[in-house]
Amino acid sequence: MFYYLKARRYKCKYCNSIFYERNPFSLKNDKESTYTIYKVLDELKSHTNTFTDMARNLNLSVTTVIRIFDQYVEYHRVKLPKIICFDEVYTSRKSYQKYAFIMVDFMNNNIIEIYSSRHKNKLTQNFSHIPKAEKDNIDYIIIDMWDTYRDLGEIYFKNAKIAVDSFHVIKHLNEAIVSIRLKIMRKFDKRTKSLIANDMYYYMFKNFH
Repeated sequence: MFYYLKARRYKCKYCNSIFYERNPFSLKNDKESTYTIYKVLDELKSHTNTFTDMARNLNLSVTTVIRIFDQYVEYHRVKLPKIICFDEVYTSRKSYQKYAFIMVDFMNNNIIEIYSSRHKNKLTQNFSHIPKAEKDNIDYIIIDMWDTYRDLGEIYFKNAKIAVDSFHVIKHLNEAIVSIRLKIMRKFDKRTKSLIANDMYYYMFKNFH
């Protein structure tokens, strides 16, 4: 849809300078209408909408959407709470960094920060920029069993206690039990299904694990 504005031109009768009436659709020097800018900013409030989605829906370039976002949105790093969680999220097989690092507030489940990589050297750089007083104020850090999270937690968050989340604890316990079950099953003769040859224990391990 296109709109054509016939702007009136005025001339000052004292100095003879010429000027046009105000454009109600866009601000001075803007290539996009004010409505388009509002629409982009409003749609980007949803975490499921990407710059590419907005560009496609509003017939804009991705560069233009990013420029609007950078121009009108001011954002600051969230101050770290008392209890934080370290985890990662899968990004893409096509990306150089397949996993991004995510930091979450344990009490309200809000995302605090997302870094493009979970690698130790990248996290070291990012943690180094957080004020020391803020890091020393952390009481607990909840992680999975990845050594990098534990090591960096002990280095940069001196006063925090490192805790492993219950999901991974139960997961490893279950894996240990399965390992023992399979180890016992391998002792029996798997070439026959006869209960006499395999014993009742094999039958129970196989069918009621």
